[in-house]
Amino acid sequence: DAMIARWKRERPNGVYVTTFGEGDVYVFTYLKYHEWKSLMESTSKIAAHDPAVAEEKLREGVLKLCILHPNITSADKGLAFWYNSRAGVISSMYETIMLHSYILDSRAVLSISREL
Repeated sequence: DAMIARWKRERPNGVYVTTFGEGDVYVFTYLKYHEWKSLMESTSKIAAHDPAVAEEKLREGVLKLCILHPNITSADKGLAFWYNSRAGVISSMYETIMLHSYILDSRAVLSISREL
């Protein structure tokens, strides 16, 4: 497909697919450092007043930047995604994107590190 080829040119070694079930397929990419930094800066201001809202905004921002298909940023399809997705899709896709962006907890980093 031409769209997938374009995404792969834009993000070499960085276009993935996750399938939760029939018709529930997500094509996504990793988060770049400057994108992560920008999200962290914008949500840190909110976190001082309401940490739960900041976490929700962070998740939404990551998904909006990284999910390539379906289009979750358009007015009609995006709204349908946020309201009609199964309960675990948003958190599962967030965690998956974070892993592919190498934003790992210390245990995960230790598991992939070896002494030379």
